[in-house]
Amino acid sequence: MRIPINLRQAGVILGALLVVGLLTGQLAMPQNNDQAELLFQSAMNKELVSGELEQAIDIYKKIVASYSNNRPVAAKALLQIGKCDEKLGKDEARKAYERLVRDYADQNEVAAEARARLAALRKPASASKEMAFATRQVWTTPDMGNIEGAPSPDGRFLSFTDWETGDLAIRDLETGTNRRLTNKGPWEKSEEFAMFSRWSPDGKQIAYDWYDGKCCTDLHVIAREGGTPRTLIDNKNDEWMQTYDWSPDGKQILIFLEKKDGTRQIVLVSAMDGATKVVKTFERSGRLPQVMRFSRDKHYIAYDQPQEENAAEHDIFLISADGSNEVPLVKHPADDRLLGWPPDGEGILFASDRTGSLDLWFLPVSAGKAQGVPQLIRRGVEEIVPLGFTQNGSFYYAQGQWMLDVYVAKMGRESGKILAPPEKAIMRFEGANSWPEYSPDGKYLAYLTTRSRAFQAAVHPNIVCIRSLETGKEREFSTKFKRLAGPRWSPDGQFVYLATWDYPGMGIYRLNAQTGEFTPIVRTESPAWLQAHEVSPDENIFIYERRDKPKDPFRILSRDLTTGEEKQLYAGDPESGSLSISLSPDGRWLAFINMDKKKILQVMPVSGGEPKELLRFEENRSFFGWIEWTADGKYILFPRVNPAKDNPGFALWRIAADGGEPQELNLVMPNFENLSVHPDGEHLALSSPGFTLKSPAVWVMENFLPPAGSSK
Repeated sequence: MRIPINLRQAGVILGALLVVGLLTGQLAMPQNNDQAELLFQSAMNKELVSGELEQAIDIYKKIVASYSNNRPVAAKALLQIGKCDEKLGKDEARKAYERLVRDYADQNEVAAEARARLAALRKPASASKEMAFATRQVWTTPDMGNIEGAPSPDGRFLSFTDWETGDLAIRDLETGTNRRLTNKGPWEKSEEFAMFSRWSPDGKQIAYDWYDGKCCTDLHVIAREGGTPRTLIDNKNDEWMQTYDWSPDGKQILIFLEKKDGTRQIVLVSAMDGATKVVKTFERSGRLPQVMRFSRDKHYIAYDQPQEENAAEHDIFLISADGSNEVPLVKHPADDRLLGWPPDGEGILFASDRTGSLDLWFLPVSAGKAQGVPQLIRRGVEEIVPLGFTQNGSFYYAQGQWMLDVYVAKMGRESGKILAPPEKAIMRFEGANSWPEYSPDGKYLAYLTTRSRAFQAAVHPNIVCIRSLETGKEREFSTKFKRLAGPRWSPDGQFVYLATWDYPGMGIYRLNAQTGEFTPIVRTESPAWLQAHEVSPDENIFIYERRDKPKDPFRILSRDLTTGEEKQLYAGDPESGSLSISLSPDGRWLAFINMDKKKILQVMPVSGGEPKELLRFEENRSFFGWIEWTADGKYILFPRVNPAKDNPGFALWRIAADGGEPQELNLVMPNFENLSVHPDGEHLALSSPGFTLKSPAVWVMENFLPPAGSSK
């Protein structure tokens, strides 16, 4: 039944609607929708009729910015932005499609077309079409951990270790979303974590290393969708392995194995049942290869190795998959590092510093031999982590890895406040300098460095430098150790005590600062672990931290250097991990702090006795907080997590040695790797990533290889 409405009634109803519309904003939506549609038709007219692509893009962008609530039209506008950019030859097309897929996935038809366009952009270009060299950033990671992953064969996904939890995860590079494939629980419950993941050739499985939280790594395989992983190798014998590649037929996984006795092997593992086959056993010790990859015909394996034991310079070798024949591919005085084997199978991509900078080179390879000479591809690729190739020849890599430099700041003698921002103290080999330590007389600064440009995880220092603060001149002592840490001067300034890593264990050695001779003080074999160390002012007592077995507590021990007698000063909580320790200037007191979130800063007499708690606080994450006494012995310096969201990192604090309220000292940096106070009490040295630290970013390089046969 129809009810007639007169004009007056209509006016009342319209007025009410206007009031409701003004209050709710709903009356304006049809007008906004209409305006968005009108703008879209105007942009389509410029794109398809008049061919004014740039003007069309501007209108499409206005629609997305101003009418994002009109999701159907905004999604169509993003799609057209991508199409216009494609016509103009702009790489921004990918960004438009990726945003559409990520933010407007509910617009099914339009999102499906965007995915199809992305897939088409990933396909190799026709041989007749010249493509320009290009690099583009595809992801900035949310944390400072190494990527330790790889792109999927089709380039849509990237596997990585989620360092917030330690789980294996994948990122969808089209939608911009992450998904964890494992679920180990928080760090407080489990110290296990995933490393070095590699995709199967069909993109359906991922092989990865799983650190057991104690001493060893296992080989796991998991489906791309997740689920229960399969264990192919369960290393229960203190063995260490690293996964590098799948064979092109998907039947074998390429790993490098270090046994407890130091034996190093290239090994093939059956992807079905975990059966192993040794390809090569190395006769000497050394580092693991940075990169090791199958050739595309699966008959050969390329890998890099140090030219001499623990040397920084590498050469590249090729061995047949059955181990029957091996030849050097790149043998040169320079440092040459394998990056991978592009999918056309006609050569290897590698990096070399033979020109003075680290550059990209391509070497044609056929029938197990080098063909011709290397070709320079691109200059200047410092600090990249190779992640791998996709099926269409795109090369994925990471940049922005953890770098350390030595900084010096001036402190107020009484207030302890930092009076000016720290300045970088070492200008040579920037990004590779750490662990500064002032000499007792204040005339020298010892620090650690490296000359390696290794790509994989963090580069470890293996060179000791002693710098004169008066002249700037330096003495360098190169070592054969894999890693050095924690320099501490002897009271007379004649020696430097250092923690060292070699195989199969580690030790604390004393370096003669004049001759460079190393003398062992304490040594241990794996799985024991030595940590921080200190020397008494009379150099008779050596204090150090030790753990004998995984899950044992870290203990602080005191050793009489004249008699060798040891006694235990303190045993930590097994759940708290390692401790940071610092000896007071007079040698009477030892300060220490634990690593986990719930921190307790304590002091105790070096002669023994019950510790005294100075401060208890809780942070939002675990970290190793270095502590140091001030020169007058009145205060202890320590870092805390900075709560300010606009300035994340760590803030420097101090607390009186006899207790009281802690004080913040006006210094915030991404991290404090160690602290050293000058004897004058006015200068502080530390190592840190600095103020311009950026999270690692994943990049892709495209259309960079020379035409096939160009060097033959």
